[in-house]
This record gives sequence, structure tokens and C-alpha cells, in this order.
Amino acid sequence: MPRPDNYIRFAGEVGLDLQAAGETGGPKVSVMAYGGGLMTVAPWGPVVVDLAGLEIPERLALLSDHDDQLGGIVGSGVPTKAGGKLLVDGALVPGDKAADRIIQLSKAGTPFGASIGMRVTHADPIKAGETVTANGQTFKAPPGGFTLIRRGRLVEVSILAVGADAGTQVSIAAKAADLFKEIPNMEYDQWLQARGFAAADLTEKQAETMKAAYDAELAAKAAADEAALKAKAAEPDALKAQADAMAESLRAAAAQETEWIAGVQKRFAGQFPDLQAKAFKERWDTNKIELEILRAERPTGPSIHASTRDAGPQVLEAAFCRYAGMPGMDKTFKPEVLEASDHKSLRGFGLHQLLLRAAFANGYDGPHDVRQGNVREVMEHAFLRAGASTIDIAGILSNTANKFLLAGFDMAPKQWRQVANTGRVNDFKESTFYRLTASLEYEQVPASGKIPSGTLGEESYTASIKTYAKLLALSRTQIINDDLGALDDIRRRLGMGAAMKMNTVFWKAWIAASNAGTFWSATHKNLSGSSTFAEPGIAAAVKLFDDMPMPDGGLMGLQPDRVLVPSTLRPTSEKWYKSAELRDTTGSTKTLNVNIYQGKYLPVVVPELEQAAYGTGYSATTWWLLCDPAVLASATMFFLDGVEAPTIESADADFDELGIQFRGYHDFGVAMTEYRASVKATV
Repeated sequence: MPRPDNYIRFAGEVGLDLQAAGETGGPKVSVMAYGGGLMTVAPWGPVVVDLAGLEIPERLALLSDHDDQLGGIVGSGVPTKAGGKLLVDGALVPGDKAADRIIQLSKAGTPFGASIGMRVTHADPIKAGETVTANGQTFKAPPGGFTLIRRGRLVEVSILAVGADAGTQVSIAAKAADLFKEIPNMEYDQWLQARGFAAADLTEKQAETMKAAYDAELAAKAAADEAALKAKAAEPDALKAQADAMAESLRAAAAQETEWIAGVQKRFAGQFPDLQAKAFKERWDTNKIELEILRAERPTGPSIHASTRDAGPQVLEAAFCRYAGMPGMDKTFKPEVLEASDHKSLRGFGLHQLLLRAAFANGYDGPHDVRQGNVREVMEHAFLRAGASTIDIAGILSNTANKFLLAGFDMAPKQWRQVANTGRVNDFKESTFYRLTASLEYEQVPASGKIPSGTLGEESYTASIKTYAKLLALSRTQIINDDLGALDDIRRRLGMGAAMKMNTVFWKAWIAASNAGTFWSATHKNLSGSSTFAEPGIAAAVKLFDDMPMPDGGLMGLQPDRVLVPSTLRPTSEKWYKSAELRDTTGSTKTLNVNIYQGKYLPVVVPELEQAAYGTGYSATTWWLLCDPAVLASATMFFLDGVEAPTIESADADFDELGIQFRGYHDFGVAMTEYRASVKATV
């Protein structure tokens, strides 16, 4: 039965325990479906499955050779995820024809393969050199990158004579004499069928190996029969040893074949699939493989003519970025792409050249410049999406814009990062998280050796994210003027707009929590009343921090290292942070003059805290003492899939507007999290 494009199968390991009975009374079956690491799966190439996002049923059927009819069910099992691995434990059903066949082959020493089928619902490409964490492991993408499957659903588990594909694993039966007893004078095709193979599924080399196995077993049987007829005194154990020796030799040949296949797949690492297929077909040795890969990786450079129409999209993108003055291009583009983009015919490759290149690739045959009379025609051809030769100008503009985006994104203030941490959610639904409410402090183990039990509280908070976006356009006039400065301004503004919205959303949430009176409160022991930003107020806030209790009655022991203040308190906070001495202005009073708070509490100045536009609760005198958010944070900024930077996309403007549109969008949200991480002081 054909499978959809989002379906994936990969090989696992099967173990049978013929002495132990499972729930069905049949032998127990253990399948190590997936070890949590990087694997190569056709046609996906290198793949990592993030088990945290894999849905598994409570119980599933065990099939024989992917036969999803009732006659193909040989047992059932329970899938589990543990230690970064996917496991399936179950049992076969005795009395079933297919199950009994597996049991008989297992008694004869035959190893089995497994195929695990899952339906992929979300996957991300990981570029070469990027690092991600999944299944308790850290993966650095090899050349060519790999696919990280973040979410999916387990569908099937099959027990096979060969692994998930015929080129992955070949298992040969160990007991020739016993197998031939089952079907006397077995023909080669019958012999293959009895082991779950079809001749059409085997490569030429595998067919040679299997035919040799058949001939060897046939010879062993003939030798055994002849010995039995001529000499009844022949020792049965000697014949058995001979058959076992032959089977072992064949196993070694099969293992060697498996090792060669795995070596080829590892060397290609998902790159050059056509070359890999040719390597399997022609059985290239290591030297041949290395030579062909070296040739494939050799920079060819674009074939650039006077019209410069033959350069590929990456070369055009690099030439456009070079003209726009993008810094650090060597970190973004491959050396051969940079070299090609520096060709004399691509120097000064601005917006006009990019539009014309895309238009010519899509059938435009008008003047070779952009002006008032042809700008509409050039843009209509440039933004066409049909045809094999189409250059995706929207993609090039979007990619270029995103490369310049951070310049504008970093211009806007981000003081929220100094008082909050960041988190990740996988969708737009409201998610529930739990605060630090456990009994944490260790207790002495009594003489009985029983470890005291801790307790987990149920204090929680919720978080959800929303999408924020803005649309800007490059006008017809700016396009005709080849105004790259206007394009840069759009990209910068979209980046700044995203950062400014994040800032607004965060401080509105902070001020709203301050006004509500529940996050910072006497109940939470993190509110200091009548505390101006002076020595008594600072001392009171510090003492609240020192006395901050843990859920089990102990002390948190956190050390504040920063103070959050509105603009009005900037001078005072900086004086306390920088001054070495205190001066008493009363002539008859003696006082200590050392500023014990010098350099202790870094001022984080946020003008929004005293602005009415940010909501009820704003104040010019309220301030906060906080610890490092990397240790514990009172607030968290959540991002969809952990992507902290906004995205820019471009397209041709609507029919009633001449120009190119750019849209920037960003998915994020704010939640107040750990109230023990800060103390609020108010007058």
C-alpha cells in the first residue's frame, strides 16, 4: 500500500525470549525501535527524531513484513520512551501461522530486523554546522545538514527477515539441516520465500550471497544424506557442526555486506543521492567513492556571460548582498558562491539588475533597463512562480532582508533581557508551567536507610503567544530610482518594529502584574512598603531577599545583583552604584561614610515603568531588586519553536498598488513566572 510523503520507516533491533511467556502466553518480544541518534533513512537522508514530540499509542499490533491485514498480525506490544530511546515490549500469539514461523526461525538461530513506521507532522531542516539538542544528546549537523523531526505519531512496528530496507540488513538462517527438514527438496525460490525474501528485492551482490547460502545448505543436506546412507555410524553432531560452520561463514558474508552498505551511506551523509545510488549499483570501492565525491564537491563556478543571466540564485543573492554592503558575508555564503558573485559582470548588482535577471529568466524580452514605461512588465515577469527556469526573486529579497534584519532588530532597547529569561512553546495554545514549589532541601537518611520523600506543589502559571506583524512597501518611484537605501530602510524599520513591540508587550505585562498586587505581595514576602530609593529602603529590600523562604521553610539563598528603576530614579540609582562614600550634611552628626552598596546592584533603567501609556500601575517611584535571571527570573519571554528573531517575506504588491511589499512577523508572549526572584519596593 503506498505511503504518504510524510511517512518514514527506520530499522530497529528485535530480541525474542523463547523461555519467557508474555501476556498472550507466547514468547516475549523486545524491540529497540530507535536509539535516539542520527540515522540515514531513504529518501529523507540523515534524520534525528525528537522523541519528546513523538505521540505513541498505549498499545499497538506487531505485524509480519508490514502486512496490515488481520492475517499479518503476529502479536502486540507496548511502546515506551525512556532514556532517549524508543522501546516496544510485547509478545507473540502462539498458534498463528506467521507467529509460529517466526518462533521456529528464532529457535534455528535466525536474527530478525524490525521496521518502525511513523507519520511526520512537523520537521525542520538543520543546516550544516548548526547545533541542536534532542533525546538528551547534542547534534552538530554534518555537511549537507540533516532533518530534525520535531513531532510525529508512531503508526506500526513490523518484524522482518531483513531490516527497514533490503540494503540495510540481511539475516541468514543458522540451521540448514533443520530448515530443509521442513520442506524436502526445496527449490531456490521456495528457499528464499521461506526466509521472507523475493529475488526481485535483492541487489546483484546480495543475490550472489543468498545463492551461495542456498548451495551451501543444499550441499550440507546432500552430504548429510550421503553420510547417513553409507555410514550409519557417522556422528550426527559432526554433521550439525559442519552445517553450523557453513551458516557462520554465510553470516560473516552478510555482516560484511551490511557493513559495506552502512559505510557508503555514512560517507555520502545524505548528499549526492544520484551518486550514492550509482555507488550501490556498481559496487564502488572506497577509493572510487572518495574520488567521485571530491569531483562533485569541486567548485564549478557559474557560467557568466556578458548578460550575466546564467548565475544561480545563491550567486545572485550574494552579489545583491555584496552591493548592499552586508558585513560578514564569508560566514553566510560558501567560498565558491562568493567567488562567483565577485565576477566583474555582477559588480554593482543592484535592485534593477535583480529584477531584470528574474524577469529574463521568466520570459521577459523587453529593454535591458528599468524605467517608467516597462517597470510594471518587468515586475510581472520577475515575480512569476511558474516554469523550471524561474528565479524566486521573492525568496532572494526575503533572504537578503532577513540577513540585514538584525541590524534594525538590535537598535531598539531590550532591557527586558536583563530581568527575564526566554522560553519555548510549540504552538499557539495556552500552556501550563509550574513554579518552584518543591521541598528541595535534603534530609538526613535514618538508620533504616529509607530516603525521606519530597513533596511537589501545584502552583502554576500559564503562557501563550500571539503573532505580531507589519507590512511595508517599496514604491514604484523607489524601484525606478534603484533606491537601495529605501530597501535598507524598510528592512531596518521592520527589525526595529519587532523589537519595539516585544519591549512594549513585556513592560505592559510587568506593570499589569505590579498593579494586580498578587505577584508581589506580603503573602509572597517580596513586597517592601514605604521604601524610597535610599539607604533604609535598600536595606529593607535586601533583608526581604535574604529572608526569602523556600516552599519547605528553608531560605532561598539568592543574591540580588541588579535594581530595576524608572527614569526618574536613574540619577539616584547610579549614585548608589558608583559612589564610594556617604556624606552627612548635618554638621553636628557623626556617621559612617562607606557606601556598602557600591558596585552591588547594577541599575537597569526602564522609562516605560513611569509612562501612563503602559497601563495602570505605572510609577516614577516604584523600583525592584532582582537576582540574575540566568539563576531565577520573575518573567519569561516565550517564542514559537524558540525562534527569537522576526521573519521578513516579500512579494509583488497587489494589483491596485505598484511596488514590492515586505511583511515582517514575530510570534512571542510574556508570562510572570518566579515571584521569589525579585522584591518590589514602593513608596
